[in-house]
Formats: sequence, structure tokens, C-alpha cells
Amino acid sequence: MADLLPILYQQMAEMTAPLCGSGSLECAQFCQKKYRCCEKQYCEATAKFAREKYGVELQPTGNPDLPFMGEHGCTVAPHLRPICTLHVCSISWAAKSSIENDEQKTKAYFDLRDRILAEARREGKMFE
Repeated sequence: MADLLPILYQQMAEMTAPLCGSGSLECAQFCQKKYRCCEKQYCEATAKFAREKYGVELQPTGNPDLPFMGEHGCTVAPHLRPICTLHVCSISWAAKSSIENDEQKTKAYFDLRDRILAEARREGKMFE
């Protein structure tokens, strides 16, 4: 049986990618940055998580500010960067968490997030 977490995290990455830098009010505070809300501290947490939970040593890209940022975005697989994959500004920073003010999309996000977190707990691959 295939490892379910990579599949679920990939689904989440595909769901949230169009929202990143979409111009929503919550993202506006980051619009002057090329990679929006990415920060070096999350790269460091990602490297630690990948090493401790998967035994993977991530290879930096040479980017001086964001070690795993490549020409076309983050080079780390979604399941190895759970904090980043699950982040959506309109969920994290909004007064009322939602995906594009759409109840169905918001429910789909939370349902998938709940599945991911339950599976991560089951597999012992929760992030801190």
C-alpha cells in the first residue's frame, strides 16, 4: 500500500497553490515579497522535519534567503514541508477563516486538513 501522507499533502498543495499570492486581503501584507509569506525559519523547520520524520537530507538550492526556493518555487515535496503545505493566509490570518468566501471550498480544505492530521498522527509524522 502506498504511503497515504504524500498523496494527501499533494492534494492539499494543489488545492492551495492558486490561493498563494492571489491578492486576497489576507495576502496583501506580503504582496511586496516575491515568495509571499515564505520565511527562512520555515525552511529550517522543514529541513529538521524531513530529517527527523523521513530520514531525508534536503539539498539547498543556493538561494541566500530561502534555502529550498528554486526558480519556480519551493523544491521540497509537499509532505516534507507540512507547515507550508497546510498554510493559507485566508485561513491563518483572516478574521473569519475561509477559502475565497466559499463554504464548499472552505469545508473541502478543513476536511482534507483533518484527514492529513489524523494520518500524520497515526504514522507518527506530526510536525511541531
